[in-house]
Amino acid sequence: QGWSMLGVMAGGWTWYRDPWVSDEFDRLATGGFFNQFERVVFYGASMGGYAACAFCAAHPGADVVVISPQSTLDKSLVPWETRYKTAWGADFSGKYGDAAQASRTARRVSILYDPYEPLDAGHVARFEGENVMRLRAPLMGHRLGSSLHQMGILSPIILGALDGTLTEAGFYRRLRARRDFPRYQRELFNRAVARGHTALARRLGAWALRRGDNRAIRLAMADL
Repeated sequence: QGWSMLGVMAGGWTWYRDPWVSDEFDRLATGGFFNQFERVVFYGASMGGYAACAFCAAHPGADVVVISPQSTLDKSLVPWETRYKTAWGADFSGKYGDAAQASRTARRVSILYDPYEPLDAGHVARFEGENVMRLRAPLMGHRLGSSLHQMGILSPIILGALDGTLTEAGFYRRLRARRDFPRYQRELFNRAVARGHTALARRLGAWALRRGDNRAIRLAMADL
Protein backbone atom coordinates (compact mmCIF):
# COMPACT_ATOMS: atom_id res chain seq x y z
CA GLN A 1 0.00 0.00 0.00
CA GLY A 2 1.29 3.46 -0.84
CA TRP A 3 0.99 6.76 0.93
CA SER A 4 -0.39 10.02 -0.38
CA MET A 5 0.17 13.34 1.33
CA LEU A 6 -1.79 16.56 1.15
CA GLY A 7 0.17 19.45 2.63
CA VAL A 8 -1.43 22.70 3.78
CA MET A 9 0.96 25.56 4.51
CA ALA A 10 -0.04 28.87 6.05
CA GLY A 11 1.26 32.07 4.51
CA GLY A 12 2.04 33.52 7.92
CA TRP A 13 0.61 33.29 11.43
CA THR A 14 -2.95 32.94 10.18
CA TRP A 15 -4.10 29.84 12.05
CA TYR A 16 -5.69 28.91 8.72
CA ARG A 17 -8.68 31.14 9.45
CA ASP A 18 -9.01 32.56 5.93
CA PRO A 19 -12.51 31.56 4.76
CA TRP A 20 -11.24 29.94 1.57
CA VAL A 21 -9.42 27.29 3.64
CA SER A 22 -12.67 26.09 5.20
CA ASP A 23 -14.36 26.26 1.80
CA GLU A 24 -11.61 24.12 0.28
CA PHE A 25 -11.94 21.44 2.97
CA ASP A 26 -15.70 21.45 2.41
CA ARG A 27 -15.08 20.99 -1.32
CA LEU A 28 -12.70 18.08 -0.71
CA ALA A 29 -15.20 16.46 1.63
CA THR A 30 -18.27 16.79 -0.59
CA GLY A 31 -16.28 15.79 -3.65
CA GLY A 32 -15.31 12.46 -2.09
CA PHE A 33 -11.58 13.18 -2.00
CA PHE A 34 -11.01 11.57 1.39
CA ASN A 35 -13.16 8.52 0.62
CA GLN A 36 -10.62 7.15 -1.83
CA PHE A 37 -8.20 6.37 1.01
CA GLU A 38 -8.34 3.46 3.44
CA ARG A 39 -6.95 5.58 6.28
CA VAL A 40 -6.84 9.35 6.61
CA VAL A 41 -4.53 10.96 9.16
CA PHE A 42 -4.28 14.65 10.01
CA TYR A 43 -0.92 15.68 11.47
CA GLY A 44 0.64 18.93 12.67
CA ALA A 45 2.44 20.77 15.46
CA SER A 46 1.48 23.98 17.30
CA MET A 47 -0.48 26.06 14.75
CA GLY A 48 -0.42 23.06 12.41
CA GLY A 49 -1.66 20.92 15.30
CA TYR A 50 -4.61 23.26 15.69
CA ALA A 51 -5.35 22.91 11.98
CA ALA A 52 -5.10 19.12 12.07
CA CYS A 53 -7.57 18.92 14.94
CA ALA A 54 -9.92 21.47 13.41
CA PHE A 55 -10.06 20.32 9.80
CA CYS A 56 -10.25 16.61 10.60
CA ALA A 57 -13.98 17.35 10.88
CA ALA A 58 -14.01 17.31 7.08
CA HIS A 59 -13.63 13.53 7.28
CA PRO A 60 -15.26 11.97 10.35
CA GLY A 61 -13.45 8.85 11.49
CA ALA A 62 -10.00 10.11 10.56
CA ASP A 63 -7.04 9.78 12.89
CA VAL A 64 -5.27 12.85 14.28
CA VAL A 65 -1.68 13.10 15.51
CA VAL A 66 -0.58 16.45 16.92
CA ILE A 67 2.20 18.03 18.95
CA SER A 68 1.53 20.96 21.32
CA PRO A 69 -1.66 22.08 19.56
CA GLN A 70 -3.84 25.05 20.32
CA SER A 71 -7.55 24.36 20.64
CA THR A 72 -8.63 27.86 19.54
CA LEU A 73 -7.52 31.45 19.95
CA ASP A 74 -11.02 32.71 20.63
CA LYS A 75 -10.42 34.88 23.70
CA SER A 76 -13.92 34.18 25.03
CA LEU A 77 -12.97 30.49 25.27
CA VAL A 78 -9.27 30.73 26.18
CA PRO A 79 -8.89 34.09 27.98
CA TRP A 80 -5.71 32.81 29.63
CA GLU A 81 -3.86 32.43 26.28
CA THR A 82 -1.26 35.21 26.14
CA ARG A 83 0.63 34.10 23.03
CA TYR A 84 -0.06 34.61 19.32
CA LYS A 85 -1.53 38.12 19.57
CA THR A 86 -1.35 38.43 15.80
CA ALA A 87 -4.31 36.05 15.47
CA TRP A 88 -6.47 37.21 18.38
CA GLY A 89 -8.72 39.13 16.04
CA ALA A 90 -9.34 36.21 13.69
CA ASP A 91 -12.77 34.61 13.42
CA PHE A 92 -12.69 31.22 15.16
CA SER A 93 -16.38 30.45 14.65
CA GLY A 94 -17.82 27.77 12.39
CA LYS A 95 -17.48 24.00 12.36
CA TYR A 96 -13.70 24.22 11.91
CA GLY A 97 -13.21 26.96 14.52
CA ASP A 98 -12.88 25.17 17.84
CA ALA A 99 -10.44 22.31 17.32
CA ALA A 100 -11.40 20.69 20.62
CA GLN A 101 -14.98 20.31 19.40
CA ALA A 102 -14.21 19.60 15.74
CA SER A 103 -11.88 16.73 16.64
CA ARG A 104 -14.66 14.87 18.44
CA THR A 105 -15.49 13.49 14.98
CA ALA A 106 -12.10 11.73 14.75
CA ARG A 107 -11.52 8.07 15.47
CA ARG A 108 -8.54 8.86 17.67
CA VAL A 109 -6.73 12.06 18.60
CA SER A 110 -3.16 11.46 19.81
CA ILE A 111 -1.77 14.59 21.50
CA LEU A 112 1.89 14.90 22.46
CA TYR A 113 2.53 17.76 24.89
CA ASP A 114 4.46 18.96 27.92
CA PRO A 115 2.09 19.04 30.92
CA TYR A 116 4.41 21.51 32.66
CA GLU A 117 3.85 24.11 29.94
CA PRO A 118 0.69 25.67 31.45
CA LEU A 119 -0.67 27.24 28.26
CA ASP A 120 -0.19 24.06 26.24
CA ALA A 121 -1.72 22.01 29.04
CA GLY A 122 -4.67 24.40 29.16
CA HIS A 123 -5.43 23.79 25.51
CA VAL A 124 -5.04 20.02 25.82
CA ALA A 125 -7.45 20.00 28.77
CA ARG A 126 -10.14 21.32 26.42
CA PHE A 127 -9.93 18.13 24.35
CA GLU A 128 -12.40 16.13 26.42
CA GLY A 129 -13.59 13.52 23.92
CA GLU A 130 -13.28 9.81 24.67
CA ASN A 131 -11.23 9.54 21.48
CA VAL A 132 -8.33 11.53 22.96
CA MET A 133 -5.03 9.89 23.91
CA ARG A 134 -2.82 12.31 25.85
CA LEU A 135 0.89 11.52 25.61
CA ARG A 136 2.80 13.51 28.21
CA ALA A 137 6.40 14.55 27.60
CA PRO A 138 7.34 16.45 30.78
CA LEU A 139 10.00 19.17 30.66
CA MET A 140 10.31 19.03 26.86
CA GLY A 141 8.66 22.40 26.32
CA HIS A 142 6.36 23.65 23.58
CA ARG A 143 8.81 22.62 20.87
CA LEU A 144 9.01 19.08 22.12
CA GLY A 145 8.98 17.76 18.56
CA SER A 146 12.49 19.14 18.11
CA SER A 147 13.65 17.45 21.33
CA LEU A 148 12.12 14.12 20.34
CA HIS A 149 13.85 14.43 16.97
CA GLN A 150 17.20 15.13 18.62
CA MET A 151 16.72 12.03 20.74
CA GLY A 152 16.04 9.99 17.61
CA ILE A 153 12.56 8.91 18.66
CA LEU A 154 10.26 11.33 16.83
CA SER A 155 10.04 9.33 13.61
CA PRO A 156 9.13 5.95 15.18
CA ILE A 157 6.59 7.66 17.47
CA ILE A 158 4.90 9.54 14.64
CA LEU A 159 5.02 6.60 12.25
CA GLY A 160 3.46 4.41 14.93
CA ALA A 161 0.71 6.98 15.42
CA LEU A 162 0.17 7.24 11.67
CA ASP A 163 -0.24 3.50 11.16
CA GLY A 164 -2.30 3.04 14.31
CA THR A 165 0.20 0.92 16.27
CA LEU A 166 1.27 3.56 18.81
CA THR A 167 0.17 2.85 22.37
CA GLU A 168 0.67 4.82 25.55
CA ALA A 169 2.99 2.13 26.89
CA GLY A 170 5.01 2.17 23.68
CA PHE A 171 5.31 5.93 23.79
CA TYR A 172 6.59 6.01 27.35
CA ARG A 173 9.07 3.22 26.64
CA ARG A 174 10.62 5.30 23.88
CA LEU A 175 10.51 8.42 26.05
CA ARG A 176 12.98 6.80 28.43
CA ALA A 177 15.63 8.05 26.03
CA ARG A 178 15.25 11.45 27.69
CA ARG A 179 17.36 10.21 30.59
CA ASP A 180 20.41 10.71 28.40
CA PHE A 181 19.15 13.92 26.80
CA PRO A 182 21.09 16.98 28.05
CA ARG A 183 18.14 19.36 27.86
CA TYR A 184 15.94 17.12 29.99
CA GLN A 185 18.73 16.65 32.53
CA ARG A 186 19.26 20.41 32.64
CA GLU A 187 15.57 21.11 33.17
CA LEU A 188 15.42 18.67 36.09
CA PHE A 189 18.54 20.18 37.60
CA ASN A 190 17.42 23.79 37.17
CA ARG A 191 14.02 23.11 38.70
CA ALA A 192 15.62 21.58 41.77
CA VAL A 193 17.91 24.60 42.13
CA ALA A 194 15.09 27.10 41.59
CA ARG A 195 13.04 25.50 44.35
CA GLY A 196 15.93 25.54 46.79
CA HIS A 197 16.45 21.78 46.84
CA THR A 198 20.23 22.00 46.82
CA ALA A 199 20.90 18.46 48.02
CA LEU A 200 18.54 17.06 45.39
CA ALA A 201 20.20 19.23 42.73
CA ARG A 202 23.60 17.80 43.68
CA ARG A 203 22.27 14.26 43.38
CA LEU A 204 20.66 15.04 40.03
CA GLY A 205 23.86 16.69 38.82
CA ALA A 206 25.99 13.74 39.84
CA TRP A 207 23.53 11.35 38.19
CA ALA A 208 23.58 13.33 34.94
CA LEU A 209 27.36 13.59 34.85
CA ARG A 210 27.73 9.85 35.38
CA ARG A 211 25.73 9.36 32.19
CA GLY A 212 27.96 11.72 30.19
CA ASP A 213 29.27 15.25 30.17
CA ASN A 214 26.66 17.99 30.47
CA ARG A 215 28.56 21.27 30.40
CA ALA A 216 25.75 23.41 31.81
CA ILE A 217 25.26 21.11 34.77
CA ARG A 218 29.00 20.64 35.29
CA LEU A 219 29.53 24.40 35.53
CA ALA A 220 26.44 24.92 37.73
CA MET A 221 27.56 22.19 40.14
CA ALA A 222 30.61 24.25 40.95
CA ASP A 223 28.38 26.99 42.34
CA LEU A 224 26.31 24.73 44.62
